[in-house]
Amino acid sequence: MGADCCRTGQVFSNIILDAANNRSNYLVFDLSSLASQLAGQDARSANLTLTQPGFYGSADPTETFTLWDFTGDVTALKGYGFTNPPNAADAVAIREDLRSGISYGSTVISQPAGGPLSSITITLDPMAIAAINSTLDSANLLFAIGGFSDTLTGQQLLFQSSGGGPNIARLDVVPVPIGGVGLPGMVMALGGIIALARRRRKAAA
Repeated sequence: MGADCCRTGQVFSNIILDAANNRSNYLVFDLSSLASQLAGQDARSANLTLTQPGFYGSADPTETFTLWDFTGDVTALKGYGFTNPPNAADAVAIREDLRSGISYGSTVISQPAGGPLSSITITLDPMAIAAINSTLDSANLLFAIGGFSDTLTGQQLLFQSSGGGPNIARLDVVPVPIGGVGLPGMVMALGGIIALARRRRKAAA
């Protein structure tokens, strides 16, 4: 089960807007199709895959890329782009929002021997899963993920010439099993049964 990102013509988006070429990446997913696939089930786990990340634009051998929550207007964020950027006053706040707050996971990206980067898959952490489920339960099914590499310096960019179109990234989601409590729940239930049996034996004695 999954959802693709982003709208046609959108590149691996970023909020720029300062003299130092300071950027924060972001992706906006429409979870409508995922909601239909899940049919009321919650997500148990999920991966984010950047399918067309472009060329590695740093002089360093590795960079750490971290995913973050976004607390601003997701609908407005989806509409931004190089030809329609936010105004300068808003851009600073948006950029900082996309690179701070609640972390959704991270990965270390290595400089390839040559050519563009291969697909990058990041396992989303429990905070991200909770946010996905919260979005699925809301009226607005747009879900935003911010991204930033705080190990970049100067004019370096992590992703250069990233692919465009609707399939530059995707969410792959595993649902909570229907009627299943999972292994942790089974262990807790078994522990409760054993404890109850012990109490009954003590009471009988």
